[in-house]
Amino acid sequence: MAYITTFLVVIFFGIFMGFSNPRFVASHSPTLFAKPTITISSIIAYGPEYFENSGREETSEATNSARFLKYQDILIESRDGKVIVPVVMYHYIEKYVDPQDTMKQKLTVMLPEFENQLLAWKKSGYETLFAKDLSKNLIDQKVMDKRAVALTFDDGYEDFYLYVFPLLKKNKAKATVYVISGYIGRQGFLTREQIRELSKSGYVEIGGHTVNHVYLKGLSRQTIAQEILNGKKEIEKLIGEKIETFAYPFGAYSLDAEVATINAEYDASFTTQPGIIHESTKTTLLSRVRPHQINYNDIDSSLVKIYNEYK
Repeated sequence: MAYITTFLVVIFFGIFMGFSNPRFVASHSPTLFAKPTITISSIIAYGPEYFENSGREETSEATNSARFLKYQDILIESRDGKVIVPVVMYHYIEKYVDPQDTMKQKLTVMLPEFENQLLAWKKSGYETLFAKDLSKNLIDQKVMDKRAVALTFDDGYEDFYLYVFPLLKKNKAKATVYVISGYIGRQGFLTREQIRELSKSGYVEIGGHTVNHVYLKGLSRQTIAQEILNGKKEIEKLIGEKIETFAYPFGAYSLDAEVATINAEYDASFTTQPGIIHESTKTTLLSRVRPHQINYNDIDSSLVKIYNEYK
């Protein structure tokens, strides 16, 4: 009897939240019970927010609809306000990392490996996009039935200018870098002059990443709004143009953070939630994938797997 009572309480809660707050259903479903495996190394690599949020986004294989086998079939699904595009999330690109710096090691892709990844996308027929190109397609509900990828780099480290930028120019590829406005000019981060050059190059989109790289979830509404809006204003003043996309620091977000990005007039905001499906009704919570989730010898098959796992 106790089991039946508990079950009915859970069902009633789900129905109540669905009717009283449609955004709860749109942005925070489905599986209430999924629990990812948590280890110390995985928390370092992905951050605590991955384990706080991931259970809500993933669906079990048993509840998935028909599983696609070919990427061409997935691309056909890009219609009616839905776009299928992998958005890859990087942090550091380095020639060398101190073996003792385990956190940085987890977030680093070595330069030769990154160059091979960039070439693999190109050889596999994928066009590189800015993150803002993806958001425009969602807002305009345009069909994007071509192979495309958006490369994003969080935090605005100087290695982006030193190592990534030359490769972008060499391969005529695009990327988006999310800059922490309060860190500009600090040791190891992009300078004001570098950001201006990147912005004017035609190969780099500059995006927002707050003023101080704060963990937005749990902060006051006022602090969240200031971090998001002021960070945007500072970067726009620096480069002389509007910035259109935002990435949540640590992937941490809340309803207040979503509202703040809308009030700041960002067109789209990116989480660290895994997936390649983007919907026009959820532009404040767009997903990304990590570089290691892709098999660069068979990109199409990797994306089919990710699509089927997180749709």
